[in-house]
Amino acid sequence: MSEENGILQIAEKHSERMDSVFRETSVYFTQTNAGSYRSTLEGMLPTDKFMQEVELYIGKNFDLTEQETDECLDRMYRAVFGLHVLEPLIENRDISDIRINDWDNVRVMCSGKRLGTDVRFLGRTDLELFISRLAYRNGVDLARQPNALSLFTDRKSAGNSILRIDVQMPGLVSEGKIYAHIRKIPKEKLQMDYLIRAGMLEERQAQSLVEDYIRKGRSLLIAGKNGSGKTYLLNALLDHIPYNRSGLIVQESDELYSDHPDLRFLHIYEPPAFAKDERGFDLLDLTKMGNVSSNDVFGVGEIKGAEALYAITQSASTGCQFLATIHANNSRGAVTQLASYAKYVSDYSLDNLYEMIAGTELTCIFMKDFHVKEITAVTGWNESEKRLLFRSVYKE
Repeated sequence: MSEENGILQIAEKHSERMDSVFRETSVYFTQTNAGSYRSTLEGMLPTDKFMQEVELYIGKNFDLTEQETDECLDRMYRAVFGLHVLEPLIENRDISDIRINDWDNVRVMCSGKRLGTDVRFLGRTDLELFISRLAYRNGVDLARQPNALSLFTDRKSAGNSILRIDVQMPGLVSEGKIYAHIRKIPKEKLQMDYLIRAGMLEERQAQSLVEDYIRKGRSLLIAGKNGSGKTYLLNALLDHIPYNRSGLIVQESDELYSDHPDLRFLHIYEPPAFAKDERGFDLLDLTKMGNVSSNDVFGVGEIKGAEALYAITQSASTGCQFLATIHANNSRGAVTQLASYAKYVSDYSLDNLYEMIAGTELTCIFMKDFHVKEITAVTGWNESEKRLLFRSVYKE
């Protein structure tokens, strides 16, 4: 792997002839005559039997050497049961996000830096077939919702990662294309020592966050843009919560996790399209559960709206330790954003909300490009001047 002019050189290379053979074979088995493939996914046809059918088809329709046949079979297996041309990106530990903007436009977030790649699908049809197969393997039939936005989680395709995948279908995309975003969540979480080695923070900062904040029950709000490393840091900190505390962590998908014996993790639930009478549970619903259960720690994977109100009021009224991430451009702006989200759905004034936040002893961490840039503590509320008081803990 190498980087040239902002382009990550990582793709496998194949001849035009072998691309043509693969394209025709893939379309035949997953679109033109998809019965065997679907039977395999549903457990009615063993995988090796399906691959035997593929080998017979290749032998009958193409004049290939044994080596070329093996190459095509390997590509077919990875395309229909694996991650196709994305495998090198999935396997790279430094890549956290993959954005598919078109068949020939695949970009990544690598160690906090956005890069293009030389990864290409064989065309828009190849891309659409791959996305459809990936969704179908995970219980989502995009043919039933061709104009929809789909979000699903793949726990099997990548050996070392859980994949959170969101897809915007052509009916939603201005150019009529298909968009997809893949967030990689390591099955073996990135521990604090790895984050230190990766340059996210210094050892003394990590020790302070653990000893002076997490173990002492102080609340933390981690801010930054997408791919800045917020979730990685929060995930590493969760393992340092003392075992004599209980907690509830709510999130959109399973990005946060821990072996802590008394932390509970909930994610949103969207019922299938055909389950018309089944109720879903969004992040706000899950946050409300935190108000009725006994918790010493309450966490939100990412605050995006009304859940901010319940997070603030619960922490202020009960003294519960509050841990979350949020989008903001700096550490003080994170507090403003938190209060603004709560204001949208309540009759509280911003001053009321700021005063409540001041009572939570909140500390905000701002991250950029996989690196801690600022740490700022909320120290109180100036009633006469109607403003929050801050103390800079660290600023780069």
